[in-house]
Formats: sequence, C-alpha cells, structure tokens
Amino acid sequence: MSDSIRVLYVNTKSDTLDLPDTRAPHEPTRFEVVTESTAQAALERLKSSDSPIDCVVSEYRLADLDGLELLEWVRQCDPTMAFLLYTDSGSEAIASEAISRGVSEYLPKSATDEATLAERIAAAVEQARDDRQRREDSNLLDEIFDQIPIHLFVKDTAGRHVRVSRHLTEEIEHEGDTLDVPAFTRANIFGKTDIEIGDSEHERQSYADDMHVIETGEPIINKAEYSPNADEWNLTSKVPWYDENGEIKGLFGATKRITDRKRYQQELERQNDRLEEFTGIVSHDLRNPLNVAQGHLEQARLDCDSEHLAAVAQSHDRMETLIENLLTIAREGEAVTEFETLRLAALADACWATVKTDEAELRLESDTMLRANRNRVKQLLENLLCNAVAHSSGDVTVTVGAIDGGPDFYVADDGPGIPEAERERVLERGYSTATDGTGFGLSIVMQIVEAHGWKLTITESDDGGARFEITGVDDPTQPHG
Repeated sequence: MSDSIRVLYVNTKSDTLDLPDTRAPHEPTRFEVVTESTAQAALERLKSSDSPIDCVVSEYRLADLDGLELLEWVRQCDPTMAFLLYTDSGSEAIASEAISRGVSEYLPKSATDEATLAERIAAAVEQARDDRQRREDSNLLDEIFDQIPIHLFVKDTAGRHVRVSRHLTEEIEHEGDTLDVPAFTRANIFGKTDIEIGDSEHERQSYADDMHVIETGEPIINKAEYSPNADEWNLTSKVPWYDENGEIKGLFGATKRITDRKRYQQELERQNDRLEEFTGIVSHDLRNPLNVAQGHLEQARLDCDSEHLAAVAQSHDRMETLIENLLTIAREGEAVTEFETLRLAALADACWATVKTDEAELRLESDTMLRANRNRVKQLLENLLCNAVAHSSGDVTVTVGAIDGGPDFYVADDGPGIPEAERERVLERGYSTATDGTGFGLSIVMQIVEAHGWKLTITESDDGGARFEITGVDDPTQPHG
C-alpha cells in the first residue's frame, strides 16, 4: 500500500470527508480527498486528473445520475477502480443491486463513522490494486501464450487442455483422418485430452505421460516425440501444477519443434554409417593385397639381392601411408558427437612429443580451454605441427596460442609461409609442394574443423611464416544446446 490514497467523493452538497489516517491491520495511510457534486463532473475528473484517483465514494442520489449509474460508467473506464456507495438514501434492494453490479462496499452513512469509512476505503483500494495486478499478469500471460514461438499448454488433473498457446495450432496439417477433431486448433482441443484429439500411438503415449506427471509429481524434461499425424519431431517438457495447498491440480507443458534438427541428425547418422562402410572396404580390400605384396617382398629379399627391391619397399610404404590417410579422412569426416573440455597447451605439448622436431621449438602462449573431441583436435594439432616442421629448414619455432583470450586458437610458425595465392589450394586433397608429401595433411585438418562446425583461416604470422586460425570454437564455460 502506498503512503497516500486519493479519494474522489461525489455528493450533491460538495461536502468533504475528514478521513483519519488508518492504523492496523493496514500500514499507516494518509488520504487526499477531492469532491464533485455531479456524476458528469466526477467522470470528467477521472478521465483528466493529473493525479490518478484511487477510490470513488459516492452518494446514491445525485443531480444527474444515481450512484449505480455512476458505478456503471466508472466500471467502463476502469473495471478495477475501488467504488464505495456511501449513502442514507438507499434500501436493501439498492444494496443488493449495487453488490450485483460489483460495488466494492455498500455503507449506510448513519451506521458508518469516518474512521470505519477510512478503513473500508483502504481495504477496497488494496483489493483493487491486487485485482489490477492480477489483470496485468493475466494480460501478460495472454500475450505470452499468443506470441511466444513455443507450444505452451496447461492441463487439469484429467489431462484436459485448459489453456493452449497459439504456436503450432492453426498451422498444422495432418494426413487423412488421423484426428478425432476437425482440426488441431485451440477451439477444437480445448477441454479435451490427447486421446480425445487423436488415436495414434503418439497421442496415447502423450496421455500416459500426462497421467504419470499428475499422479506422481515427477516432471518429464526434454522428451523427443515423433508425431506421425503431422510428420514432425517435437521436444516436450511437462511439470506438475500445484495449488496454494501444495496439491497437484494439473500440469504445465512446453513443446518445441525440432524436426529440422532431428532430420539433420538422422542424415549425419546415415553419413557416418556410409563412412564406416567405406573405412571397412579400404581397410580390408586394400590392406589385404598390400600385406600379401609385402610378404612376397620379404620372401624375394631372402631369395635374391636386387636394387629394385628397395624401390618396391618404398612403394609399399607409400601405399601404406596413403591407406592410413584415406582411413583418417573417412574417420575425421564423421560428424563430431562426443565432446569434452580440453586444455589447449597440454594437448599441444603432448602432440609435440610425437612430431619429429629436429631443431624445432614449440612455444605455448595460452592455456585456454575449449570444448571439442579430444582425438580429433589431437590429430589436427599433430598435422599442423608436422606441416610447420616439414616445410622449414628444421630450426622453426611453432607457436600455439589463443585468439582474443580463447577459446578460438591459432598455430603459427616463423618458416617460409604460404603464398596468398596457394592458401586455398593447400587445403585440397592431394595437393602438396613436397616431393614426398601425400597432400592429405591439411585437408584432414580442414575436415576436422568442418566436423566441429568451426572455421579455418590461413594468413601470415607476425614472423612472416604461416598462421592457421581456428574460430567458432565452443567455450566450455558457456551453456550448449
């Protein structure tokens, strides 16, 4: 309750009210009273007053309208306004009519002193403010249910829809006679359970979930559901709805359409299955003949000593490398589904131990953390480190650090660098400037980057060498959908 209440007193004699400050059970409240002698003047003041009126106190008999007619006009202007009929001109019939029209209080003057009147005004204003707040909350809830791009619903203890948002209604098309209602609209599903709306397994399972939440109080969070009627995938959550006594009176639910995400996931799974099949073919159909050839080579070395056998062995080794690269390409091309939090410096240091570094030096400038697949990032770093050493004179310095504090990162060197015209070509499969290179190292890096949904940019380092920037990396300290 605010410190003061502004009262409009309407009576034909323009009398004022001397209202004392209220005491318990209310906080001390001061009253400011303004008066008008006619209903018309009162309405004008309500519409134009710079200081809003909190309560109207009116006589029954006025010069132009009676108190009940004024009440009707006030309610049209403000349905929540506190309105007290304070008169000795009334009767039981008038009192009854006033109550039926929504008057806050009917008080006979002769039986009500000003202290009591002040208390009744304070109570009526407090009730009006509460009603106004509830109305505003309800209007806000209506707006949410109409505008939010998520399907919201409220159900009672029988699983009947008692409130439904606009989203996903009015717009869903169903195949054939799959529904037991004319269409999936708010008007058609209001007051019905899911099994009264449709009779597919989807509706039956949804109704069973409703009953589980209502009967046990256990929520269902982010359950993926397929609706054959609409040929759509949804992600649904349902939580209990409690009354003021802690008893379950139904449930609140939210459904989000995830069809595009689900179909993309299914396509990735099919793609990964095809890649698995490919790796099996490569591993079996290429490795087996190579193993046979290597066995014959060893036997030939036992039978004779020929300079041609060294060339054959070198060709076998190159074929082995090509097969390994093909298998790596297939594996790294699969979508990333397993993530963990990684420390860039520790992983780069471990990778450096596997690289033939000669006189090369590794410099770690950040210990940023990132969210990624460990094995994929390890392969990426090994390939970039090997590339830096392989294309230098041996005494190269390779730097691994964070971009703008991370989690984006870079790998840079002070070697000869990559000419701007060749920076896109070096990422192509089979392209290599080294006579003994396979041309797969950087293309594998690119595949790992794309499998994570990242971006790879090649530029020049501060020392004139090559700099590989990986951006769009997930931050493990932030939530992920």
